[in-house]
Amino acid sequence: MAHPRFYQLAEQHPAQGTGDIRPFMPTMAMGIPERDITYLMGTLTGEKREPRKGEWYLSGAIPECYHALYDLDGTPYHIVRIVVIQRTVTITDHIVGNDPEHEQ
Repeated sequence: MAHPRFYQLAEQHPAQGTGDIRPFMPTMAMGIPERDITYLMGTLTGEKREPRKGEWYLSGAIPECYHALYDLDGTPYHIVRIVVIQRTVTITDHIVGNDPEHEQ
């Protein structure tokens, strides 16, 4: 089974900024590790239809999650659900050689 794809929220979610939940940070997309953080992202539900008021949907040339403030009629979108992601970064150091100045 493939890992789910996650999408950044384009709008503020009510849970962001409360407790330890943060919005997705641009540094994560660049691969800069941050330690032990929790954030929100969207993942596809498998449905493609007109979003109803209160649902989250995927849109944009660079896909992001948007919150429907009212029923959106006329255009189907991929429906997403908001999930809490926890990222834990582990750093391991390995010896890969000797000090070149002291090799004999």
